[in-house]
Amino acid sequence: MAWSSQAAPSPQGLEVQLGEGGCGSSKSSLSPVPALPGVSVKVYVKLNHNSPRILCLTNHLRNLELIDPVFQWNGPGGGLSSENSSVQISPTGTLILRHFNLSGVYTCSIIYKLTAMQPDKNLVIKYLIYAYSDPKNYYEFTARYHAAPCNSSHNTSFEKALLQILSKLVAELSCEVTLIKSECHHVKMQRGGLQNEIFFTFSGWKRPLRSSSPTVNLALPSPPLHHVPKHHIYMPFKYLQGW
Repeated sequence: MAWSSQAAPSPQGLEVQLGEGGCGSSKSSLSPVPALPGVSVKVYVKLNHNSPRILCLTNHLRNLELIDPVFQWNGPGGGLSSENSSVQISPTGTLILRHFNLSGVYTCSIIYKLTAMQPDKNLVIKYLIYAYSDPKNYYEFTARYHAAPCNSSHNTSFEKALLQILSKLVAELSCEVTLIKSECHHVKMQRGGLQNEIFFTFSGWKRPLRSSSPTVNLALPSPPLHHVPKHHIYMPFKYLQGW
């Protein structure tokens, strides 16, 4: 097990990817954020900064001609309007949130026709928009476990179980722990034969707008069948001290 402290990078670029539970995620950038049909897209906006352009259109609808489109945005506090100085909505339904500080569910309803003779179509688009602030530092640590054969589904199941347990351990704390990468390797052991080993790399940092005790002790859980830790791993989280 090893860990180190590094200056935390700011989120850059646009990353839209499907995650667990069918939710997408997006990090704030100048690029527009399109909706995904049937998916709640997560958008992260730096606290007290402007959001990227958030579209009331899917990529499919962006490439179509829409007749008499009507757009209506709603946020955690109700309907959104450009009359509010913190909200900008374009005639084509694109939303920009100014000086953003209100995380929550944002939805857009679009009513449109594809041809003048067709009845109205209605689509409701959902975003989960979160405010974040840059942590001063983030901490990176690694854990190593004996594993099943590298192509075994047991390793995938173990990774999911490990992440679920870690999420529960820090759910009520003002910190985040995420998995950066996991790799399975064949390792020639000291004075021994080959052993399958799975290496996890995690990062942790302070999460804004939550209260917490100054120090958190986190012990990585014991693995299920087919996964025995090479060493007993106990990792005290000290990175909240002094913040």
